[in-house]
Amino acid sequence: MSSIITNAKSFIKILFFKKKANELQIQFFRYLVSSGIALAFYYTTYFVLTRIFNINEIISNIIGNTIGMIVNYFLNIKWVFEKRKIKNKIIEFFLFIATFILGTGLNTFIFWILTKILLIYDLISLIIATGITYIFRFVIRKIILFK
Repeated sequence: MSSIITNAKSFIKILFFKKKANELQIQFFRYLVSSGIALAFYYTTYFVLTRIFNINEIISNIIGNTIGMIVNYFLNIKWVFEKRKIKNKIIEFFLFIATFILGTGLNTFIFWILTKILLIYDLISLIIATGITYIFRFVIRKIILFK
């Protein structure tokens, strides 16, 4: 039993606190956690804009996505991916924005189809669209920006 607890503590320490995250599994786990944090910002923004301020769902989706992207960017560069492929931080940020635009375009298109064509409830559509674009964004960012 003691060995299981020691192994669990070691595993948690590596996942959350180990400075270097060179292994794909650790990066993917950290990306999952950072995306969850960004998602909380994204969904909260969406909810407040649509439910409190009565702003259009598509506009609210884009604004929420943008806020989530900013949170995700800083978590990615500080915690998820240690090594970067691009040394120039300005170019890196613009490429991150380009991946964001591609992902947001895909997300918004899926969200639009689900809410406006298939008439699925907007919060359910938001979850489905986010899930579909999650892997897309990880793969694109891993290929283009980070090692």
